[in-house]
Amino acid sequence: MNKLIKMIMVILLLGAISVCVQVTCWADFEDLGVGARPIGMGNAYTALADDVNAIYYNPAGLAQLDESQFTSGYGKLYWGLDDGSNLGSGFVGYAHPLYHWGTLGVGWLNFGLRGLYRENSFILSYGNTLKKKLLAGLNLKLLSKKYGKTLYTENAIDDSGNTTGERDPVFSKGYSKTGFSTDLGLLYKFNREYSLGLTLTDINQPHMDLKDNKSRVPIGIKSGFLYNSDFLTFALDTTFRNGDVNVYSGAEKWFSNRTFGVRAGLGVGSRRFSNLALGASYAKYLFQFDYAFLYPLSGIRDTYGSHRISLTLRFAPEKEEKKRAREERLAEIASEKAARVELAKIREKEAKMLEERRKIEIARNYYKEAIEVYRNGLYSESLGKLRFAVELDPKRPEIQDLFKKLSSIADVISKEMGLEREAELIRTGISYYIEDKPRKAITTLQYAFEFAPKNKEIPRLLNVLKREYPAIAEQEKISEGMTLVEQKMYRALNYLYEDRSDLAILECQEVLELEPNNTLALSRLGSAYYVIGQKEKAKELWLKVLEIEPENKEVLESLRKEGVIPPKKKPKVPSKREEMKKEFEKSLGYYRRIEKSLDIDDRIGLLQSIIDKFKPWGIERSRLERELRELKREKEKKKVKVEKEKKETKVLQPTLPPKVKVPSEEKLIAIKEKIEQKFREGVSDYRKGDYNGAIAKWEEVVKVRTDDAELKKLIEKAKVKISKTKEKKIKKMKKHYTRAVAHYKKRHWGEAVTELEEVLKLEPKHKQSKALMDRIEEKIWLTVQEERKKNMDKYYNAGLAYFEKGEYGKAIAEFEKVLKLEPIHLQAQRLIKEAMEKAKKR
Repeated sequence: MNKLIKMIMVILLLGAISVCVQVTCWADFEDLGVGARPIGMGNAYTALADDVNAIYYNPAGLAQLDESQFTSGYGKLYWGLDDGSNLGSGFVGYAHPLYHWGTLGVGWLNFGLRGLYRENSFILSYGNTLKKKLLAGLNLKLLSKKYGKTLYTENAIDDSGNTTGERDPVFSKGYSKTGFSTDLGLLYKFNREYSLGLTLTDINQPHMDLKDNKSRVPIGIKSGFLYNSDFLTFALDTTFRNGDVNVYSGAEKWFSNRTFGVRAGLGVGSRRFSNLALGASYAKYLFQFDYAFLYPLSGIRDTYGSHRISLTLRFAPEKEEKKRAREERLAEIASEKAARVELAKIREKEAKMLEERRKIEIARNYYKEAIEVYRNGLYSESLGKLRFAVELDPKRPEIQDLFKKLSSIADVISKEMGLEREAELIRTGISYYIEDKPRKAITTLQYAFEFAPKNKEIPRLLNVLKREYPAIAEQEKISEGMTLVEQKMYRALNYLYEDRSDLAILECQEVLELEPNNTLALSRLGSAYYVIGQKEKAKELWLKVLEIEPENKEVLESLRKEGVIPPKKKPKVPSKREEMKKEFEKSLGYYRRIEKSLDIDDRIGLLQSIIDKFKPWGIERSRLERELRELKREKEKKKVKVEKEKKETKVLQPTLPPKVKVPSEEKLIAIKEKIEQKFREGVSDYRKGDYNGAIAKWEEVVKVRTDDAELKKLIEKAKVKISKTKEKKIKKMKKHYTRAVAHYKKRHWGEAVTELEEVLKLEPKHKQSKALMDRIEEKIWLTVQEERKKNMDKYYNAGLAYFEKGEYGKAIAEFEKVLKLEPIHLQAQRLIKEAMEKAKKR
């Protein structure tokens, strides 16, 4: 660039200060400050930023505003330059609080040299409180600059000093440039007195040069500290921009109830930069007038300094006056109001305590009812009662535990009311599971499955137990070819041989709980007691065996050794009829316990099954048959009543158009129960982590219960869970995949495969993992093949060496190793034959 162009740029950007020995220069969109108040504090305003000027200094400070503010200011820079340059800067800004949504601000900043150069910055600003003490803000800026046309720009001068008659190459693409920029601000208020501020300006570093594409507006970093007391405000800022480091400090003091204010500031930094600032303010009601004087202590000389003025308007009644008036009014009624508030709090607390006690009591009753109902085999009904208990007393652990277990059971089987042995075993096994007796639960259900191998619900119940108690389930796994009782008897026998009678006793007792008259279990239990010295207990058990099986030789021999003479008379064995009568009484007792919980169809069905089961045994059942007839008549009456109501409706409204069919009361109840079942299934899916399943079921419920706000909240919560689970899953997949790639690069194939398997567990269709797995498998195959070839060559060369030495036996051994690796290795086959022939000749 020739001397004339350099001189023009100096005029445009530096105010044509050619007479100075030291010149302080600036680039595009230099930080010159706005507002007379901040400039009067030496531009140390990052951590203060408590008015509309925060738009420029730190947008996070906008969140401190309680009222709308407007400011307008103008500054004449370096007044008195001997070349008559007229450098000016102006700023207009407006900030409007949006209450809980933060504060929005707009601003316009102008800087220019009349007729030659002008910069404009249009700012959209927003600030809000992130946390109690942390404020944040953002600026979006539209930047524009424009140069004026002159004789020199339109008629360029070449290096020889001659005019070319053409436009200067710098302005070949025009005289203006526009760009977008962004600022970010943070403000942390430790308390009323201390604050820290941080502002990042021009984060995206926009390109604003007319010709040089590499030239950009540099990013700026401002950090600030503030001490603010009733006596004095002190601020300290440090800025980093384009390799320069500057430090600004300022202080401010107000008088006469914040009517008059004075301030001063000092700035020092790189390239011998130093400025002195002074300022003053006058504030009254809703306006404030500020003045600032800025004088360069180095660099520019022979100037009267820069002068700034600004006017700020506040669009709200003065808050301090309103606050004082309110405090005075509150003070007059403070004692009375405090007493009322305290009394209200006490009453509210008492009411809450009473309500909590009431809820806990109701929850306890539901909990007790749920226990009673599940013991009778009505699991869905028990879960329904328990859901109310959970809603009323969600913190009670036993309720939560029972709800979790019943949810798992109700997903498999809603009720079990059968009178057969398998139904009784299922109810017993489920009761053991709920009562935290997993070992007994598993063995009881396994025994039930042996009774009813076609029952599809028992394996599903066992799967529930296996998922929750995998170690116990593995321990109780039944060996192939054995029944549960056979396995336990086999274990008991082994324990007796190993002198572990305590474990043998446990195995025998578990068998007797399932089969009380199992003579082998009674016999071995007696033997176990005998080993540990409880001989009387052993004799008692052996005698019981003889009551069931009088000719048991093993037991007879054991008793004779102990000097016990077995009873000669055969014990009276109860007849089959007596046994069935006891079973009848047991079944009838079960029916009486649950009849109130059953609808009329279930009651009829259960009564009919009891009558049919015990009819061949001649047991008195006339009372039950009469009860059954009454129930059937009652059902018939209801049916007739419903049909009559339908006919009457048709007679009374013959001419009306057809209406939507209204469900009967029974159907409505059925629909309600179905909806409740869907809701419970959704809860169960949600607890298991199947959030999609829960949403699908709950959305069906919402179609009926359209005004259920709580359910809609649950659906939204499940959607959030899905999103979080998905994010967590992606993060976990990324972690494993990154590790796999790292292992792959290090040729650690095994570790890489392990990591990729973890990814594919989470997402079986993950393409990158599958592709990398294929590459690893190929690498492993190649490595194996290379190792195989290496070993094969090693064995072959060793065999060849032995062959040449005449050690044919060793040669054959080496060649056979080759054939193990490569069965069709022709050279090895040929040399083995030759070695064998030569060995024979010897």
